[in-house]
Amino acid sequence: MVQHEALDAATKGFKEEVTKELGKSHVKFDTQNAQGDSSTATTICNNFASENEDLILANATASLQAASAATKSIPILGTAVTNYQVALNLKKFNGTVGGNTSRTSDLAPLDKQEKMIKDFVPKAKKLGIKVPAGYKAYKN
Repeated sequence: MVQHEALDAATKGFKEEVTKELGKSHVKFDTQNAQGDSSTATTICNNFASENEDLILANATASLQAASAATKSIPILGTAVTNYQVALNLKKFNGTVGGNTSRTSDLAPLDKQEKMIKDFVPKAKKLGIKVPAGYKAYKN
C-alpha cells in the first residue's frame, strides 16, 4: 500500500521464502505499490485478477480489501493486517478467513506480551492490553 520499512520487510521476507521453496527459476514477482492511494490499489488488484496471476500478496489492510474485491478465485495471502475480521467485514471470525484468502497477522501473541511485561516490571499490580475487536479478551 505504501513504502514503509516494516511493510517492505514483509514483502521481502515473503519473496525470499517463496524463492527458497520453489526455486528462482519457478517464480516471477510483479511487485507494485499503490503509494497510499486506495484507487490505485484497486486498479493494481483488478489488473492482477484480469491477468489471472497465481497468487496475490496483499500487504496491509487497504491492499487486502482491494484484492478481496478483485477476485474470489486467485489465492490471496494477507500480511501486515492486524484485524482481518474488521478489514474484511467478517460476521463470524474464528481465526480462519476462508474462501480464497489466507493470512498472517502483525498482532503479537497477547499472552507472550503480558509475560514479557511482567518479566520487565515484576512488581506491577495491574496490566492493561488493548485487544482489537474480534479477538477474545482474557484475564490472568
